Amino acid sequence: MEDKYKPLTESTYYVMIAFLYEKHGYAIKMFLEDKTHGRISLGPGTLYGI
Repeated sequence: MEDKYKPLTESTYYVMIAFLYEKHGYAIKMFLEDKTHGRISLGPGTLYGI
């Protein structure tokens, strides 16, 4: 039986937090970079695959 729930990636976790602040697009990218001190940086189009 396949697992119904899979662990979140760190990027997905931070994107979900950004949604709490009603951010979208470029603002999410900048939010992630700010909160992770540049450790996570989404490239163009990456956000839409999450």
